[in-house]
Amino acid sequence: MKFTSLSTVALLLLALMAPANGEQRPLPAADPARDLLSGQAWDEFCERLKQIGRVVISDDVPTGELVRAEGYRYLLAALAEAIDRELYRSDLTDPQLRFNITKYRATAMPSSDARYLSAEIAGNGVYRLSGTLGNAPHITVQAYGGVSALESLDVTGIADSKGNFEVTIGGPEGDPATMSISPEASMLYFREYFSDWDTAIASRFFLERIDRPSRGTPLQPATMAQVLEATVGKMERQIPFWKGRMSQIRASHENSLGPPELISDVGLGDILYGMGWFDLGPDEAMLIELPAPDAAHWSFQLGNYWGEFLDFANFTSSTNGYQAKPSDDGLYRIVIAHTDPGVPNWLDTAGHREGMIFYRYHLAKTKPTPEARLIKLADLPRALPADTPRFTRDQRREEIDRRRAAIVRRWAP
Repeated sequence: MKFTSLSTVALLLLALMAPANGEQRPLPAADPARDLLSGQAWDEFCERLKQIGRVVISDDVPTGELVRAEGYRYLLAALAEAIDRELYRSDLTDPQLRFNITKYRATAMPSSDARYLSAEIAGNGVYRLSGTLGNAPHITVQAYGGVSALESLDVTGIADSKGNFEVTIGGPEGDPATMSISPEASMLYFREYFSDWDTAIASRFFLERIDRPSRGTPLQPATMAQVLEATVGKMERQIPFWKGRMSQIRASHENSLGPPELISDVGLGDILYGMGWFDLGPDEAMLIELPAPDAAHWSFQLGNYWGEFLDFANFTSSTNGYQAKPSDDGLYRIVIAHTDPGVPNWLDTAGHREGMIFYRYHLAKTKPTPEARLIKLADLPRALPADTPRFTRDQRREEIDRRRAAIVRRWAP
């Protein structure tokens, strides 16, 4: 039996609906509330998600069980974030600060040193942001419209000697305690970058809308239909966007690093970002050498094919300018390898043959380009300075224990 495609069926139905004189009758107007209540909106939502999920088994995705398994985790995490975002956007009279980066929500290589919060807003709204700053060396608030970075504010510049501050967001220009935002702004994004994880103290932020145009109202079917549409629409835009970026980095930076640069369209304007790609055999390592940048904070970390950070609590897959140890000649030497080489500054690939390398320089006055080279793991002792200290198994275990404890504190509610 020969089956007819759904698109062909739709064309046949349109032909049957056309009047005999050849003039086509207008189609019934879309009715989101009707489609939701009939179940049609949900069916379409699920079908579109199904098509998005095929990205994991597309031809250009590296083969391997780990890559595919992480792909489905990535899709679930992206969907969870899209659902939260659109649910909170369904009532913008009551903004809510929330964690949007956690162990299982790590889209687009967020920093292993950062604590992230976000809140959905209206670009024409007026908000009061207040709180008390912690001890992170770099704390910022930034407005986003979709994936596009907009205005940013360094809240450390407006806090008093005790770290307390209050600022109006979206008010008239000219007030030094006011952050103007674009009409297309749809989210506020909060970043705190910590160097010393052991002593990190998080900030307290409070956000309220002070021009509340109306109070909340009971949920309407049309609103819920829009949440479904916006959620799957975000997935349809986001997944190809970030996969395209990761594929480009993979193709152009095999076992190499690019220079630090601004990524003004999605990143923070006072951070320089550098990226590369590793692809190591079991007997290989990548050696990265650099002088420390003159910066408020700098860091290196590893990620997977999907642009998620590797598990930096249970593996030493990241380091920063406070954690890393310099050699006696002043240079920092970072080693990427599958197995522990027994030296400081090891970035553990956590079972990944290949993946992304991402580094950041915050508020940098200098911007050295790291030098990277592929070597045999057996040749590593000769490639490192003779005075490189040994890092014992007990030291590594203690390092992991401290990382775990720090992340428990960072993501505590």
